[in-house]
Amino acid sequence: MDLIDLLEQKLDRLLERYHELQSEADALRAENARLAEDRRQTVAEIDRIVAKLDKV
Repeated sequence: MDLIDLLEQKLDRLLERYHELQSEADALRAENARLAEDRRQTVAEIDRIVAKLDKV
């Protein structure tokens, strides 16, 4: 195995890891967006409950 082969192998591994990390980052972004929406819905529900309580 010469130096070029070794460098190509290392580059392949780095590219594979990069793609894995990109996929993981995409999944985390999607989860973050879902959690943000859940948080907005929870706040809206709490606001509705508080508004009803204020009327009482």
